[in-house]
Amino acid sequence: MRKSHFPNTQATIAAICLTYLSFDVFGTSASDTSEERKSLLTNNPFLGYAVEHWGHHAHGHEATVKSLALNFLQDDSKVACASRVLTAQYFWDHRTYSGMHLSSFFGLEKIISYQLENGAMADLADSDGRTPLSIAAENGHEAVVKLLLARDDVDINSKTSDGRTALLFATNNRHETVVRVLLARDDVNVNSIDSDGETPLSMAAKNGQEAVVKLLFARKDVDVNSKNSDGETPLSMAAQDGHKIVVKLLLAWNDVEINSKTSDGETPLSMAAQKGHEAVVKLLVVRDDIDVNSKTLDGETPLSMAAENGHERVVKLLLTRDDIDVNAQNLDGLTPLSHAATYGHKAIVELLLARDDVDVNSNESNGLTPLSMAAKNGCEAVVKLLLLRQDVNVNSNGWDGQTPLLYASRYGHEGVVKLLLARGDVDVNSRTSDGWTPLLFATHNRKDAVVKLLLARDDVNVNSNDPNGETPLSMAAKDGREAVVKMLLARREVDVNPKGWDSRTPLLYAVRYGHEKVMKLLLARDDVDVNSKTWDGWTPLSLATHNRDEAAVKLLLARMESNGGQLST
Repeated sequence: MRKSHFPNTQATIAAICLTYLSFDVFGTSASDTSEERKSLLTNNPFLGYAVEHWGHHAHGHEATVKSLALNFLQDDSKVACASRVLTAQYFWDHRTYSGMHLSSFFGLEKIISYQLENGAMADLADSDGRTPLSIAAENGHEAVVKLLLARDDVDINSKTSDGRTALLFATNNRHETVVRVLLARDDVNVNSIDSDGETPLSMAAKNGQEAVVKLLFARKDVDVNSKNSDGETPLSMAAQDGHKIVVKLLLAWNDVEINSKTSDGETPLSMAAQKGHEAVVKLLVVRDDIDVNSKTLDGETPLSMAAENGHERVVKLLLTRDDIDVNAQNLDGLTPLSHAATYGHKAIVELLLARDDVDVNSNESNGLTPLSMAAKNGCEAVVKLLLLRQDVNVNSNGWDGQTPLLYASRYGHEGVVKLLLARGDVDVNSRTSDGWTPLLFATHNRKDAVVKLLLARDDVNVNSNDPNGETPLSMAAKDGREAVVKMLLARREVDVNPKGWDSRTPLLYAVRYGHEKVMKLLLARDDVDVNSKTWDGWTPLSLATHNRDEAAVKLLLARMESNGGQLST
């Protein structure tokens, strides 16, 4: 409807844009800096639209706007201004194009023909080394590419400052038809390399462009094992991104290096395993020449990567290999089982534990076992699986003496603590190198549910003390945790008068911090020392008086009256 009523709308808009862009102000205005361009756009509101869309409106109407277009495109200063504004919107920096570059950007084949007839340079490079051909290839303008390649004065392999050719641009931007046109030329460099070491094949492999890979393979001189600056090959890239068909095409190439390593030591298999690309891993593990136990610079294997990231199906595939090293350790001593246990990947832990050769008690560099890691992170289901093993060391300790029970108690993992306490051989009083026990950790960290579980054990040491000499009762009294104090006082063997480094007793702590309910509980004990002193001479009564705590003073005086004794002040 619009076309029938306004058949020349596009040509009219193109003409308006070109007329506007030809105003003298745009030939003299500064546009080099972002501030200058911002000012120019603010003062000339139509500039942004005209710059960005004149070429789109001109498509199909190039003969109609020929005169206006050529007048504008032959004015270097106005073209420079327009191209800076245009490219600043598309790229991170601005670029200064010639009229030929600008026409190639929009794919205006007929306009380019007019320009060439008027003596324009077909292979002119801008400050970055971009030619009309590379710009047309980058933007997928097949007709323009064909027009330029038909000339003898166009270099098909010209490079930009970052080493990119027309073929690299077309491949990277997935312009298959343009790639086909370029590859039809015998003189095209199929192995051109940019500043990052990327080739057309590596780009096509990374992008999963099966058709382009096939086109490149039709060229017998293609380098299938080229490496980029990170040491990645086309096979590495395709494997990493899970492009199954491209991987299949590359593996069919006789001299493909299946175990090539990146600068980090990763192989195609380790990359695919890490990302969980099952179909790619399946293609690779059936190869006799695959190194299934290859290690990265960090010592990670494909199995450890798959285990760490929870890729169950990939782990299954890798475990079908007879030569798989199920206990391979990385530089930190972590095994696949360690990784899976740490992150709570239950299904993978099950797969690994089904192996007779798995080391269930492997130690990483800090001495932690899979059970320690699972307990530390509260992975209850994994802990349950590990405890089913008769050979698991339930009291394994790291460099600082922490056991699975210590970790679970410290972080309040109630379910894990229950599982560990159900084991008859668990050491409920295990200590760290600086003396912390499970009960001390749980009390200090206010994990009351865990404290309750531990106190249900007859053999728990309720009087253990931390490096500062504080006991669980001291800690609970200090924090005013009435319920925990009650539980601890219910144990007959509890020492109600333990002293810390500064000689403070639980009662002194309760008085100092004004925990009245805790004071009542402690004063109900006949054996509480109401006259205990700190190292600098403070007693419960003197502290209460100093703090003007009337309730505490009353409680302490009442205790004196009931016992017929005296209180020290």
